Amino acid sequence: MKFLISGATGYLGFNLVLELLRNGNRVSIISRRSENSLDRISMLENEGAIVLNSEERDFFSKIIKDDIPYDHVIHLAAHYSRSHNPNEVKPILEAALVLGGQMLEISKIHKSRFYYAGTYLEYMKTELIKSTLYVTSKILYENLVEFYRTPETFDVTKIIFFDTYGRGDTRDKLLNAIFESKKAGRNLILKDPNQLLNLTYISDVVEGIVKITQTPSKRILRVSSDNFIRVADLLKCVNELTTPEVMLVKIDSDLMEQFPALRFPTPETWLPDTSLSAGIKLMQKTNS
Repeated sequence: MKFLISGATGYLGFNLVLELLRNGNRVSIISRRSENSLDRISMLENEGAIVLNSEERDFFSKIIKDDIPYDHVIHLAAHYSRSHNPNEVKPILEAALVLGGQMLEISKIHKSRFYYAGTYLEYMKTELIKSTLYVTSKILYENLVEFYRTPETFDVTKIIFFDTYGRGDTRDKLLNAIFESKKAGRNLILKDPNQLLNLTYISDVVEGIVKITQTPSKRILRVSSDNFIRVADLLKCVNELTTPEVMLVKIDSDLMEQFPALRFPTPETWLPDTSLSAGIKLMQKTNS
């Protein structure tokens, strides 16, 4: 199969591309050759990925004119920011809307199946939605998707993610902060120790995405665990090596109300294989 993927130098995209290449697929990635992405681009090229530089003037027209159409187009690119500064407005909107629109146009012309990343935060309460430009850009992108979504053009699937973690994850995430505080021997101050997290190991998330591309199209699917854990309990698990499974919170009606994105189904026959305790141990090897 032939894939076109944006966001391939991000944590999720990088691992997805590696898996697709190892399974014998032909994968092209759209990326900027920034200083932060050069190492991952080089690794993907060595594995056989075709790199398309989005900063080249005619990169878009080259893709459009490709003689062999793409079977699958996956838009994962995003510029994440909890609280953006003025310099981040352009990259946030460009990743979500400009590049996202180009990916839709490519998919329409090539008659490809199209997939794009959503976040559970889009479905939370209004005040939370308005709190970040990143989430707002995701919501705005829905209008572009609906513009392109017609039965005679192509299949579109939105994939909703919660929190992803795993080996090699260097992002500014809570689990990494916990590991760093443990390594430094300092206490981590928690803003909300009762906050609930839904954590799914990276290899399971990648497997879920691959399975979606191999099964009949559905409008919205969720790739996440059905278990939650309190931040305070997660901190205890890492620091004291407590088995986290005994602290997991199962989905019930209260959680469904708190996290409306849970109403969307996961891919058929897909279940995460990596327990939270196993995932934490794998990350500890990386962070030790």
